[in-house]
Amino acid sequence: MSRHKFKGVGVQHASIEILEARTLLSAAPVGMEPAQVRHAYGFDAVSFTNSLGSTVKGDGTGQTIAIVTAYDAPNIFSSVNAFDKAFSINGGTKSLYLQYGKSPTFLTKVTTSSSTPADPGWLWALETSMDVQWAHSIAPGAKILLVEAASDSFVDLFTAVDIARRTPGVSVVSMSWGAPEFRSETFYDSHFTTPAGHAPVTFVAASGDNGAGANWPSASPNVISVGGTSLTLNPDNSYKSETAWSGSGGGVSLYEAKPSYQHSVKQRVLTRITPDVAYVGDPYTGLAVFDTYKNSGWIEVGGTSAGAPQWAGLFAIANQERAGVGKPTLNGRLQVLPALYGMATNVFHDVTVGSNGYSARAGYDLVTGLGTPIANRIIPALQSASYTGGVAPAYAKPAEAMVTLTAAAHSHIAVVSGRSDSIAIPLPQAVNLFAAAENDRLEVTRIADVTSLLGERSADLFSSMALTLE
Repeated sequence: MSRHKFKGVGVQHASIEILEARTLLSAAPVGMEPAQVRHAYGFDAVSFTNSLGSTVKGDGTGQTIAIVTAYDAPNIFSSVNAFDKAFSINGGTKSLYLQYGKSPTFLTKVTTSSSTPADPGWLWALETSMDVQWAHSIAPGAKILLVEAASDSFVDLFTAVDIARRTPGVSVVSMSWGAPEFRSETFYDSHFTTPAGHAPVTFVAASGDNGAGANWPSASPNVISVGGTSLTLNPDNSYKSETAWSGSGGGVSLYEAKPSYQHSVKQRVLTRITPDVAYVGDPYTGLAVFDTYKNSGWIEVGGTSAGAPQWAGLFAIANQERAGVGKPTLNGRLQVLPALYGMATNVFHDVTVGSNGYSARAGYDLVTGLGTPIANRIIPALQSASYTGGVAPAYAKPAEAMVTLTAAAHSHIAVVSGRSDSIAIPLPQAVNLFAAAENDRLEVTRIADVTSLLGERSADLFSSMALTLE
């Protein structure tokens, strides 16, 4: 079965980034199990020392992952319970269910409308089951906020994203949906920014399942884009090898400016490239999922949507470690993405074989990005992630001040000036993108909040900034 596309006009409706349910209605689990994937990618080796000197297991405790999908999945709680009863995260005899409890103890479901309908088909419900079950498998100590949009239209999905990112405690947002790029997409990139007054948030999206070509929102420079691979394990479930999955989305954006964090990548392009990273996604090396909405059993599922919630789990664990030593959560655009592109190559499995139309190669490529995670190396490396330019936004709301944004056409600098200070923001592309906002007055809480507030006010501004505050 090819990727399911929903009826709609133009770019108004999103598609689930899920290629194939390879085995349907099995009485027993089929596909890779949590303990296998956790061991292959090193999640079972993650532990750290907190500020009290105690050793803590990396399971995402204290963090909340928001998962945004469309339509209601009526049976999600019972499906997650069945999944958790079947599997242990370490291959032992104690199940996820026994270790972390019934699904209502960690899963909260929110609908964006009092009349949110159930999935008219079955793929969105299956997607929801996979996202929740596998985010929980990677970060079982984290809370999960499931935000169900009233439909698969972008308008409704944006509403759901806004609810997710504005909910207190959410530190990661996972989105396993997308569509081909469209000319006005940069206007909507502001939905994938940290709201003023909220702790930093990281946004993760599937790169697509139709092979070469950039999809949105994974092409947004504010989002970590996740591609797909075929994963092979050794008999002891340790990592053996990976090849690039032919369905993995990836390519050169038509509309998004090249962000500063990708300047080190050896691609002769002036725009955003995807994906940033990858994860197992080939349905022929797929994951076990349990779903009982218009399905009645175990299903082996693949697609880049499998990787997005699991990378979200990785970032939740990194935030758990940071919280343990008094550090704030991670900002995806300003911290995570610059950190990933600046890390040593030995924190990734570099996938060099396979093609989606573009060929995998050593280093960054347009199929698997930087590679797949070695979690017990990436998570510690994220502890030193600093804000681009060394300036961290403030999150407590102080006294308000009026500032003026102006664009200096010859210097390629946007100057934001306040009562007694100013800040210069280098631009990576033509200043005419700022023309509409010249002399526009924005009400902000303090100068350090300018980056996130400009994202709220205008996505064109936000997506054209290098976000290096000098």
